[in-house]
Amino acid sequence: MGQEPQKRAKRGRPPGRRSHQRVVLLDIATKQINTEGPGSVVLADISNRLGLSRSSIYYYCRDAKDLVFQAYMQACEILADNISWAAGLDMPADQKLVSLITRMLERDRAKVAALNDVSFLPQTPQAQVRLAVQKNAEALGMLIKSGQGTGELRACNEGLVADLVLSSISWALVSRPWLDQADDLNARARYIDAFCDVLLRGIAGEHAAGCHSGLTFERLLEASDFLKKGAPGTMEKTDQILATASRLFNQRGLEGVRLDDVSDALGASKGIIYHHFRDKADLIESCYERAFGIYDLIMDIGIRQGSTPLEQAFLVINLNAQAQLSSAPPLALQPGPGMKFGERRHEFRRRVRRLGEQSANILQVGLEDGSIRAGIPETAGDILAGYFFGLNQMVVSKLGQKELADFVGDVALWGLLPRPGCSGRARR
Repeated sequence: MGQEPQKRAKRGRPPGRRSHQRVVLLDIATKQINTEGPGSVVLADISNRLGLSRSSIYYYCRDAKDLVFQAYMQACEILADNISWAAGLDMPADQKLVSLITRMLERDRAKVAALNDVSFLPQTPQAQVRLAVQKNAEALGMLIKSGQGTGELRACNEGLVADLVLSSISWALVSRPWLDQADDLNARARYIDAFCDVLLRGIAGEHAAGCHSGLTFERLLEASDFLKKGAPGTMEKTDQILATASRLFNQRGLEGVRLDDVSDALGASKGIIYHHFRDKADLIESCYERAFGIYDLIMDIGIRQGSTPLEQAFLVINLNAQAQLSSAPPLALQPGPGMKFGERRHEFRRRVRRLGEQSANILQVGLEDGSIRAGIPETAGDILAGYFFGLNQMVVSKLGQKELADFVGDVALWGLLPRPGCSGRARR
């Protein structure tokens, strides 16, 4: 799958055993990618787990990045097969989507690597993965468009919906450690049911009105106080470093970015980074601190300015989407939630839980006033986070940042099923 590994004849090794070991090798690499990021894949560690000599593992891959590439290509091939399978089912389009998502996320299915950090790869294999991702998005878009043609799905930009679905699937594969979610068969089945329910039905109540926002992330950031603390000029330079590093980490993963990459992107020497941060771990910690400050700010603005719980939820989703699409994004929640940071990981998870509790409270109040629909899953807030995390990776659009964020918020509110009198605006 993907590029053929270098072939080095191994005396006395039966072909069947090689095939089995390659499957196990890719499963281990995939799990490592989803839990700790692609940069954490180390061939020596994996060969020890498989009981292979360090020289033997090079039969299967040239180096760690080649192994990551193979895992990504395997994920693309699994997705392509599942889209083709779902498209051929004799059932309504919404149930085809449910069947596809179930196959991609079921606990006992083949291991699928989250495609969050494709930029981690060198240019040529990266282009191959992106082409495979694009083809899958186009095939999924055709499935969605077919359902729109029969009236089974509402009219909206099928290509953007396909990107959103793929982004949310990747989020589902990497988010569980952050959210402290169980991952047994029953828990995974409940998550899949909730995922499909939110995607198809949205969160808006039956008689809810449409929501709009004139807020922009850039203006919100400029007006915020948490970036203005410290000596004059100090926070401005620090935040410039943090914003640049966060953008690179979001594109390549935590392990896929060197301090040299950050300094190059800044157009400055690496010394400027060491002037403000002790090392890379300190930089990542500070990026998370900045990120949670932004996420808290967005949550606070949404709650204060939304006139109904539905509008509050829309503002939070919309502003988070704008933030991830901006040139100065907050650090997205990455695989390996703060494992390098000792006790700090507990603080980071606590802040994630607090944001989740605030989201759940918004939805609960909305159930009481009718702006949020009845029967919405308790985990809806966790699932909706997948609508904006990963946007900078998966969504390619001619729409501007604000328009694309409006689209994301619209799908979150109204879902993909047609609604009588739906006031959603996610048109083609």
